[in-house]
Amino acid sequence: NGLADDVQEWEEIEFRVDSGAGTTVISPDDVKAVKPSDPDPSRTYKIADGSIMPDKGTKTFKAQMDDEQWRDMSARVTDVDQALLSVSQIVQKGGATVVFSPEGSYIQNPGAPAIPMELRNNVYHLKMWVPKEQGKPFRGRT
Repeated sequence: NGLADDVQEWEEIEFRVDSGAGTTVISPDDVKAVKPSDPDPSRTYKIADGSIMPDKGTKTFKAQMDDEQWRDMSARVTDVDQALLSVSQIVQKGGATVVFSPEGSYIQNPGAPAIPMELRNNVYHLKMWVPKEQGKPFRGRT
């Protein structure tokens, strides 16, 4: 269900882990292998500078972490410069625990190994890989 012939086998997406974001959001150019759902005209997003951005739908997809764990993801689509992973969303909807610590920061999902986050320039990041073939069972990146 890719949008174009030039969709790569694996697409890297790097989220900023954001404790202030109420919703996980990605840009329309992220997760090219998945078409967004219809936008919700009643839904908008207010960014830090006060600007309002319209909703452009939802993309639901499978993604693999660097340690080859799989995650089912759902992200709203809007015109952001950087994908944001909402801490409140993964805690409230996914039951995860998110730890920010000098000894190591990570996301702990029930019954799964911890997912480490990377701290760069005082911002936490989490990298994922999205396969082009979303509907087939996968073995991992090569």
